[in-house]
Amino acid sequence: MTLPRPGFISSCPQAGVVADHLRDGAVPSAEGAFSRRVLLPERVGFICLWFLLLLVVEKPNGLIGSAWAAPPFPAPVGDVPQLELIPATERPATLAISALGSGTFDERQRVMWELWRDREASRESVVLAMADLDPEVSSRAAWIIERWRRGILSDTPAGLVGQLEATSLHDAFPKLLDLSLFEGAGVAIEEAIAFADEAALTRAAVELRRGFPFHILAADERGRLEDFATLVDRLAITPEMLVCRNQLWKRLGLQPEFRPLSIPDVATVGEEQQRTALVALVAVGRHDEAVEFARQAKQPEWLRVSLMLAGRWSDLAVSEVALATAAETAAERDRHWAYALVAAHRSGNPGIRAQAVESLALRPGDEAGDPENDPQLRLRWQVLAMHGEIDSAVDILRRSKPH
Repeated sequence: MTLPRPGFISSCPQAGVVADHLRDGAVPSAEGAFSRRVLLPERVGFICLWFLLLLVVEKPNGLIGSAWAAPPFPAPVGDVPQLELIPATERPATLAISALGSGTFDERQRVMWELWRDREASRESVVLAMADLDPEVSSRAAWIIERWRRGILSDTPAGLVGQLEATSLHDAFPKLLDLSLFEGAGVAIEEAIAFADEAALTRAAVELRRGFPFHILAADERGRLEDFATLVDRLAITPEMLVCRNQLWKRLGLQPEFRPLSIPDVATVGEEQQRTALVALVAVGRHDEAVEFARQAKQPEWLRVSLMLAGRWSDLAVSEVALATAAETAAERDRHWAYALVAAHRSGNPGIRAQAVESLALRPGDEAGDPENDPQLRLRWQVLAMHGEIDSAVDILRRSKPH
């Protein structure tokens, strides 16, 4: 006789009838019908033994009903069993994920523990496994993720694991800080970021800022300053924490690590994607590539900013002269000559500087303008004055506002 799984009973049309008969002491007859008979004590003992055997006997695909068994219980951290079939470095994570729901119970446990231990290699596959159709695979994957979200790692002291398991996910980070488990705290923050848990991240930032002097002392005493610096970097979401992060990294001689940045072809993406790519290039310090990208995008404003950030003032001066020469309106022309004067002053280009001064100096019609309220006139005399051309600036002011 084959019994339905517990998870199947609620959906089985005959489930209620079967359950009622079993409660009334009925047993199935040879013809499949239920006969009302009183169960003798020895028959009750036999049936109990039979059910017990069903729950513990292993078959090629694992325990009967293992798919609806309770989530796996953690083994002692100090004595984690190792999977001996294939070395961890050679076993693909996808193969290990499929092994979460196949093989014997011990094999599934070993795979689960090894996936938990090797977070860097297995995390992506574990996250995907949380949506697996096999309940056992998804529950084991969820258990692994929850351990990471609590900051419980393979080197977490066994005596502290229980304390972390007893806390909620939002309380795990403060607990990790109190225990000076900075590497685990960093993993917990990375998981909170991945799951967009803003409540946990906000509380973590507050706790770190509040106890910063004590935590950095503890990190120094334990030789974990680099782990602590990484943690500060993850939570540097305010100007104060950014300054703190930069000073701490400078003292430790650390440099930010940038992942390889793939920039799309300018012609294949829209303006918004182009702007995002340009900002990314500037953010990682690839200024020359940013200049070339802006030039290919045919965006003069982007090119100007990229050249300024790259410190390429000589190139900017030449570029602005070309733009000023091609400008169609007086206002546009004055703006480009102003940038050309700034760039020529910084790059030490006397030829372009003289051109810019001459183009911005007094011209016919200035006497009718208002140097305070006319933005075009104000730009000209102010940029001249700021770059030492006082006489030219005064000429504009004297002619337009003699008193």
